[in-house]
Amino acid sequence: MLSIKTKIGILLESRDIGQWSDPKVEPLWITATKQGIKSAVLFWPACHNEFHGIRPLVYSWSYTNTISFREKINNALSYFRELPIQLVLLYHESVKDSSFILTQSIVFVTSRELDKQGHAWGPDSMEVRKTGMSNIKKIIRPFFEKYINISMVEENIIFGGQFSVTPREGYTQQVIDGLRRIPNVTVYKRHELPKRFHYSKPNHRLGEIFVIPNEGVMILNATTNTFYSKKGHHGWDNILPSMQAIFLARGPSFNEKIQIRSVNMVDIYHIACHILKLVPNPYADAGSLKNLTHIFRSTIPNNKCSSLFTTLWPLAIISPTFILFGFF
Repeated sequence: MLSIKTKIGILLESRDIGQWSDPKVEPLWITATKQGIKSAVLFWPACHNEFHGIRPLVYSWSYTNTISFREKINNALSYFRELPIQLVLLYHESVKDSSFILTQSIVFVTSRELDKQGHAWGPDSMEVRKTGMSNIKKIIRPFFEKYINISMVEENIIFGGQFSVTPREGYTQQVIDGLRRIPNVTVYKRHELPKRFHYSKPNHRLGEIFVIPNEGVMILNATTNTFYSKKGHHGWDNILPSMQAIFLARGPSFNEKIQIRSVNMVDIYHIACHILKLVPNPYADAGSLKNLTHIFRSTIPNNKCSSLFTTLWPLAIISPTFILFGFF
């Protein structure tokens, strides 16, 4: 996500911005560190930044494509042997050898390469398989200049497959009327959004009016000359089948051979907190374990580790599948 006004989002220049003082912003490794679990975070975006004055015990931001996935896994496991580490999170760039998954760990593998391949080749290609993407069928441009006067807008925020704006005072209805002239989109005021979007609460990262394109439709600013996603993208309504991904879990914390209908993206943080025996950040109230309690064992074997492998694609420019290691 990119905020045009604050310039905070998935931008190279935003990596070192001191934006992490908001108590509502708390990565899993900070939740763990605050509760006495020492963590290592490797190649994860923004892991070198302080959150509330806290960093993980070990962190490395610089990406590298020269180390294989197997080597990274072995390096991650070495932290358990050499340091008092209980949690390791690892971001991996390529999926060529990502089928190597250790069952003696929790694993949330992150792969930016899947995202790159999806944007370049499309979601139906062999390069992507099933990753929560859809084909781009139509690109709408220009945007502001054709449908609304830019002077009526205080800020616009790009989500990839979505767009939101904050009108200047007194221009709300004019902006809405203009945006509703755009074909193949649905325009919502914040309070009109479906509950499943979890956008109802005011947030400086979100606008007040939301433009949700139909599946396969992209909206670009008229000044955009190029678009890095040629055939595939994500960020449409999460109720669409093409936006669904896969959730797999294995280990002593989980019941075996069961199928569940779905897992919401916002529930993953709570699943990890449950396995790590952490109290979730109170502001992380969008997700819960309400419909997932049956996936956990009532008793966990001693002296074993849990394993969790999830493949999820959030509404962001970089779409990660997560890996997480932990001994509990």
